[in-house]
Amino acid sequence: KVLGWNLEEMKGKDMIKEFYPDPNDYNKVLAFMTSGSKSWMRFKTRTKNGQYRYTQWTNVILSNGKGIGIGRDVDEQVK
Repeated sequence: KVLGWNLEEMKGKDMIKEFYPDPNDYNKVLAFMTSGSKSWMRFKTRTKNGQYRYTQWTNVILSNGKGIGIGRDVDEQVK
């Protein structure tokens, strides 16, 4: 929502590529996601309208073994 997308628009899209179109950023995000790190990491994330906001993410492993990312908008704090 903070990035301007709604759930319907996100269906069927690779949202990581939408949020991080630069290949270096994309690879950095994927490495973080697959690392299983429980720390928070900050990224410059592209919004639907093409602007960028700073977001911070962590990985959470659920009891079923699947992982999810939890993010927060930290743009104002960074600026």
